[in-house]
Amino acid sequence: MSSNSRSNSNFNSHFIIGSFYIINMPKELVQDCEDLLSDMDDGYEISFFIKKFSDHNIKFELVNDFHDFGSKYYRASVDWEDYLKWSDEMKDFWDHEKDNQYFKEYLVKTQENGFTCIGCRYDYDSTEMKSLLIDPDNI
Repeated sequence: MSSNSRSNSNFNSHFIIGSFYIINMPKELVQDCEDLLSDMDDGYEISFFIKKFSDHNIKFELVNDFHDFGSKYYRASVDWEDYLKWSDEMKDFWDHEKDNQYFKEYLVKTQENGFTCIGCRYDYDSTEMKSLLIDPDNI
């Protein structure tokens, strides 16, 4: 297993990703947050991504040991040069106009009062969800 895909199989603590950015992106390419891959997300989606794609080169920075939600709070980033090496499948994973594999396997859309709601297919305390989580401090 590469050092970029190490995970502690016993790690099952929820964490928050405040933002996931492409860093060192040429300024002329950044118009309307094109460098922002994800904003205010739980750790499940990025954990799924890291387990699926071992050559991601994502870095984590601990912002706060316990955010208001009682979970560790991180920023995540990938360098522009590393992002350019990502496959189309990796880049498309963060295109929220598309339903990625994580969405299809772990989330569900419902209609409530005329609105589309997205919820988790499993309880957050379930084995299915806890087994997804990586330990950002050991990536």
